[in-house]
Amino acid sequence: MSTKPKRKARKRIAKKPKRKAPRKLPSKEAAKKVSITTPPPSAVPAPPTVPEKVLALIVRLQGPVAVPRPVESTLRSLGLLRRFGAVLREKNPSLQGMLRAAKDYVTWGEVKTDDIAALLRECGRTQGDVRLTDKFVGEHFGEQSIDALASALIRGKLELKALWQRGIKPVFRLHPPSGGFDHSIKRPFGSRGELGYRGSAISDLVMRMI
Repeated sequence: MSTKPKRKARKRIAKKPKRKAPRKLPSKEAAKKVSITTPPPSAVPAPPTVPEKVLALIVRLQGPVAVPRPVESTLRSLGLLRRFGAVLREKNPSLQGMLRAAKDYVTWGEVKTDDIAALLRECGRTQGDVRLTDKFVGEHFGEQSIDALASALIRGKLELKALWQRGIKPVFRLHPPSGGFDHSIKRPFGSRGELGYRGSAISDLVMRMI
């Protein structure tokens, strides 16, 4: 039997082109990873948050008798000429140095929005010794109320000096605390005294003095 037909069949089989392997599609897990790690083109980054300002309330507890001249000069720079006067100041290294010099005559601590609002409402005065009102705040600061003004100060929308420049007196006149002081006004706070730094506890004292 002749083998020629078999050779032709082999040649025809050899000439057939090889099929390409099918392209593998990414798995569902890989597709999920891509969608998670790749942000959408329309995504807009959130604006950075502005930290709240740290404002300190400083209250003079000691009177003007026998005050050393350097300390008296510091108290004048703070605007604290009389006993139970109080001022708001933004905390910074310069203020810290002044407070260290006057620590035996004043007490201070950080205040929040509610504390500032209560202080402005009860003790805030404009020129002519007129009580601060929501109407005055709206006309001179563009804020709806005293509470909104206090919030603007904490958020940095308004500078403290703008208060004094637009007619609010910089010194708040407080009363002796209701029920008297809990401890001696000749010793530091935390050592059976009332003087010096007291942190957020200044809020409790001020609420008893406004």
